[in-house]
Formats: sequence, C-alpha cells, structure tokens
Amino acid sequence: MEALIPFRAANERLRRPAFPALTEHGMIVYALRNPMTKEKQRLFFMHWWGVGRSQGLAVGLRADLDKMNIQKA
Repeated sequence: MEALIPFRAANERLRRPAFPALTEHGMIVYALRNPMTKEKQRLFFMHWWGVGRSQGLAVGLRADLDKMNIQKA
C-alpha cells in the first residue's frame, strides 16, 4: 500500500480535465486554490491524494498528465 500526495499548478484550460482524470482513478482532489490576485493568466494550485497500490496510483497520475498534453522534449 502506497500513498501519493502531490500538487501541481495549472492554468484554467488545464485544470478542468484534471478532476475527472484523477477521480476516475480513485484520487481525491482536496484543494484548488488561486493565491495570486492580479496575474494575467490565472494559475491554480491543485492538491490531491491517493492511497493504493503503486501501479494503480501511477495509472491515475498518467491519466492526469495525458490530459495536460505534455510533449516529450
């Protein structure tokens, strides 16, 4: 049994697909905050956690990263 308690930053366009990507894999999003008040591109910090087998947590994390459409360098 493993625990995963990361957070990540995302703009408005990327934060929306993250909720279902994480929750469909058993993760719990427990905070979404925007501590900056006047930035031009709103940046959100999403805190989430999951408990389970390493492989299952990795699948959930991969689903979240896939929704962000990150390209390999």
